[in-house]
Amino acid sequence: MSERTIVREAGEAGCGADLDIEALRAAFRIPPREYSPVPVWWWSGDRLDPERLRWQMERFVEGGVYNLMPINLAPTGPLYGSDPDDPPFLSEAWWRVFERVCEDAQALGVRIWFYDQLGFANSNIQGDLIRENPEFAGAELACAVAEGSGVLEAVVPPAGTPLAASVVPIDGEGRPAGPYRQVPLEGGRARVEVKGPHRLRLAYFVRRGFDYLSPEACARLLDAVHGEFERRLGRFFGSVIAGSFQDELPALPTWSPGFAKAFAARKGYDLLPRLALLWEGDGLEAMQVRIDYQQVRAELAEEAFFRPLFEWHERRGLLVGFDQQAPARGGSASGGVKHYGDYLRTHRWFSAPGCDHSGDGKIHSSMAHQYGRPRVWIEAFHSSGWGGTIEETFDWLLP
Repeated sequence: MSERTIVREAGEAGCGADLDIEALRAAFRIPPREYSPVPVWWWSGDRLDPERLRWQMERFVEGGVYNLMPINLAPTGPLYGSDPDDPPFLSEAWWRVFERVCEDAQALGVRIWFYDQLGFANSNIQGDLIRENPEFAGAELACAVAEGSGVLEAVVPPAGTPLAASVVPIDGEGRPAGPYRQVPLEGGRARVEVKGPHRLRLAYFVRRGFDYLSPEACARLLDAVHGEFERRLGRFFGSVIAGSFQDELPALPTWSPGFAKAFAARKGYDLLPRLALLWEGDGLEAMQVRIDYQQVRAELAEEAFFRPLFEWHERRGLLVGFDQQAPARGGSASGGVKHYGDYLRTHRWFSAPGCDHSGDGKIHSSMAHQYGRPRVWIEAFHSSGWGGTIEETFDWLLP
């Protein structure tokens, strides 16, 4: 054998690729700085002092850490018993501190990631946008149900907007036992007289959360966060600022004002008369309607939010990582659909897919391999603090 052992590794198309074992060993002995740990650097609990932050960065560098990600834990009020952030998140004083940190990071050879604050430790940027633009609010699909025989009536609650109503005969176990019949709406009410056991279902939506299915709303959201970072600190992009991180994005809305029209255009049929099938029925039509509904939901979010987020970073030479909500990050198929329509589809649009300590790393490494992403992320060891040692970290990693 030669002094430098060469082995063959399967490539993307099954072709062999040379892997230099000695080079691999060297990379583990002295890892490239861009792959150092990325401490989530808490900027809450005490007043931010640029000199103290510089001192902390110097300590990080001494410990072999060359990536840092500031996070404000209390952007809208105290969290974990801390005092409100000082200076307040996104205030002019806060931006001056962040700029100074970037300048010091440049001098120290440290890379900074910015935390988009859209999920965990939410800064309420979505809420501010909705207050200014009520049409940016998302919607939650729901239904009112009445069962029995004779006169059945279902009523939309005060905050709801009616969509459609239908009635179906049911068997002794409450399962649909015949064709659906549409019931006309009278304002927010549906009323029908039937013979024998039936179920009346009135579908409606309630405005709630942010509309991640709306291109206009998402463009404004990305501009409010990522666009502002570029306007303020764009000169550091790609050198000091390595990218951004998204943490536990709220679940996608289950309805939006344009959903029915988009569904008909993409699937070739009207969803409204079939809304009851989203809740009941085990036939082929019911299953197909549910599949089509979730596909459209995922496609709209992919086009409005996830792909534009990825492309924004790509154009600027930045990475974008994530750890989203459980159970999606843990590999639950139903959880991935419930929260994000199609977790693997929507979240392929990240250059550093990943999960929390309680997630499933295999899914995210597979996602990276499938779509050619350069790295995989794990957000772990929450609140381990300044006293954590390499030995303790290794011990935590073993399980």
